[in-house]
Amino acid sequence: MKKLTSLVALVLALTMVLCACNTTPAESTTDSTTTSTTTTEATTPTPTTTETTTAETTTEETTTEETTTVAPEPTVPELETKSLKVLAIGNSFSEDATAFLWDICDSAGMDEIIIANLYIGGCSLDTHWSNMQANAAAYDYQYNEWGSFNKSKKSIRWALEDEEWDIITIQQVSQNSGMTETFGNLQNILDYIKQYSKNPDAKIYWHMTWAYQQNSTHSGFANYGKDQMTMYNAILDAGKYVLENYEDIDGVIPSGTAVQNLRTSDFGDKVTRDGYHMSWSTGRYMTALTWFHTFTGYPVEYVEWYPTHSRAGISYAVNPDDLDVIRESVTNAVKDPFKVTTSQFALIVEPVKTTALTDADRKLLKDAGFNPDEYAVLDLEMHVQGYYNSSSASTLTTKDNSTAANVVNFNASRIFNRTDIPFGSVISVDAGYQYRPEAWTDLSAKTASRPANVSDALVVVDKDWWGSFSYRAFNLSAVTTKTMTADDNAHFRVYVPTVANPTIPESEKKPTTALVTSGDQKAADFEVLAKLGVVSSASDMTKYNVFDWKPTVASYYNSSSNSTRISAANSTATNIPNFISSDIFQKKDLPVGTIIIVDAGYQYRPEGWTKLDSKTSPRPDNVDANVVVVNEGWWGSYAYRAFNVSATATKTMTAADGAHFRIYVPKA
Repeated sequence: MKKLTSLVALVLALTMVLCACNTTPAESTTDSTTTSTTTTEATTPTPTTTETTTAETTTEETTTEETTTVAPEPTVPELETKSLKVLAIGNSFSEDATAFLWDICDSAGMDEIIIANLYIGGCSLDTHWSNMQANAAAYDYQYNEWGSFNKSKKSIRWALEDEEWDIITIQQVSQNSGMTETFGNLQNILDYIKQYSKNPDAKIYWHMTWAYQQNSTHSGFANYGKDQMTMYNAILDAGKYVLENYEDIDGVIPSGTAVQNLRTSDFGDKVTRDGYHMSWSTGRYMTALTWFHTFTGYPVEYVEWYPTHSRAGISYAVNPDDLDVIRESVTNAVKDPFKVTTSQFALIVEPVKTTALTDADRKLLKDAGFNPDEYAVLDLEMHVQGYYNSSSASTLTTKDNSTAANVVNFNASRIFNRTDIPFGSVISVDAGYQYRPEAWTDLSAKTASRPANVSDALVVVDKDWWGSFSYRAFNLSAVTTKTMTADDNAHFRVYVPTVANPTIPESEKKPTTALVTSGDQKAADFEVLAKLGVVSSASDMTKYNVFDWKPTVASYYNSSSNSTRISAANSTATNIPNFISSDIFQKKDLPVGTIIIVDAGYQYRPEGWTKLDSKTSPRPDNVDANVVVVNEGWWGSYAYRAFNVSATATKTMTAADGAHFRIYVPKA
C-alpha cells in the first residue's frame, strides 16, 4: 500500500512538473509579444531558439563594448618630481614668475615645496654682485613653504645657506636683458653661488625674461628702438650667449618665449599690467607654469589649478577660456625656447585683396615719380556711412549700432596691419576730400592721441607713419561736410608695392641718412676749436669721430608734451617744415667731452627727458652758441636728449640746412 501510495505520489509529482514546464513558454510568449514579435519576424521561423540566441549574443556584445570604452587605467601621468626647492636671485620679474609657482607644484602632487625670491625692484647683475661683495641684507627674502610668502630682509649669502636648493635662478634687469655687454659680472656671481650654495649640486638656470608691450612707456625700451621684436630677439641672443659662454649655467627658463607665443594668439599684446610687468592673472600664471614645466617636464595640460581669487581689490583670476592657449604657449616655449611658435588660437585675419592699376592710377603714380609697374591697388573694402574713433575703441560705428547724426558723413575701410600696408605704400586722396588714418597698438586698447585728418594729395608710408601702431584704418570724408555715398570712394586710393624695394622719388624721400661732414669741414672746425681753447691743437681732430645725429627734415620734438617725434604723419601743425630733428640719444651716445657746433644764423633746442613718454618741465631753451662742450651739467638729470635744429630767422628747412649743425664725439 505504501508502495502504491508512493507511486501515485510520484506520478502526481511528475504530472505537476510537466504542467509547470508547459506553462512557462506560454506565459513567456504572451508576455513578450510586443517586444519580440518584430525580432522574431525579422530573423527566423523558430522563435524560441532565435530569440534566446539573439538576446544572449546582444547582451554579450553590449557588455564587451562597455568594457572596452571604459578606461580602466588613469590617464593622468604621475609627477616624478616629489620635492622642489627653488631660489630666484632677481627682481620684480622673478617676483611675477614665482607668485603662483608653489600653488602649481602643490596641485600637481609634490610633497615638499619651497619657493623663494630675493627681491630688489629693478635689480641688475651689477647690483647683485655689489651686494654679494658687501654681504648686504638688502633684499626682500620672499619665502614660501606652506602656500604663502613670508618676507624678511636678508643677504644673498644668507639665502644660499638657508636651504639645500635644487635650483637657483639668475637674470638681468629687464631693460638690459638683451644687452650682453652688461653681463660683465655674471661669472663673479656664478662663482659666488658655487662657493656659498648649501647644495653643491644645485642647478643654475638663466631666466630669459620677456620683451615689453609694444606701446610700453618704460624708458629702457629705447635700448631696442622701442620695438618689441627687436627686444625679444636680443633676449634670445643673450640667452644663447649665456649658455655658450658660462658652463655653470645648466639651462634657460623661456618665460619670454612663452609670452611672445601668447601674443601671436587672439589674446594679443595685453599680457602685462603696465607695459612691462606681467599681468596679475594670466601673465603671472603663465610664467609660473613655464618655470614648473621647465623644472619638471610634467605636461601642463594636466595641471588643473589656476588662480580664481581676488585680494585687496586686485583680481588674480585667470579666465578658464584662456587655459588652452596659456598651456599651448608654455608647452611650445619649453620645446622651442629660442623661437616664436604661432598659436593655433591665432586670430584668423582675412587676407587683403588687390587689383590691377587703371590707366588713371598709372598716370597718377608716374606723374609723381613712382614706377607704376611696382604697385597694385589695395582693396579698402569701404563701408558706406560709418567711421572709427580709435580714442574710444576699434569698433566700426554705423547706423546699425549708433544714433550719431554724423555717421552719414563718412565712409570707412576695413582694419589693416603692417603687413597689409608695408613701407613704400602710397596713399592718395583727391582735392576736396580728407581721411583720418585711425591707429591702434592693440585692437582692444584705446589710442590716447587720435590721428588728425589728412588732405595731402600723396603720402608715402614709412616707419614714422606706422610709429608704434600695429593696426590702421581710414575714415574718408569731404572737406566740406556732405552725405557720403559709394561713389565718393573713388576719390581715395592706397597703392601697395608688389616688389620688395619700390622706387621712391627723391621728392617723397625723407632725408634720414647721415649728413656727412667732409674732412675739410672737420679740419676747419678744429682750427676754430683750437683758437677757442676747446682743444689743444687742430691735430686733436684725430681724437674725435663725426657723430651721425640722424636728421629728419620737417619734424621736431616737444619734451614738455612727450617724446614722440612730431611730423606731418601725426600732426597738422603748420610749423613742422621749420625744423630738422635728430633721433633720441643716451649718455653713452653723447658722452662727456662731446662737442656740439652750430653755425651763425642757426639754433638748436636740446630737448631732454628723464624718462621717455614723460613730460619735461621746464622745456630746454634754444641754443645759438657756436660751440658747446658736453659736461655732467649738460646731462644733469636727463637720461635722453634730442635736437630740434632751426634757423634763427624762421624759414623752411631743407636737408642742406642740416650741415650747419655738427657733433663730434671723443673716440673711446
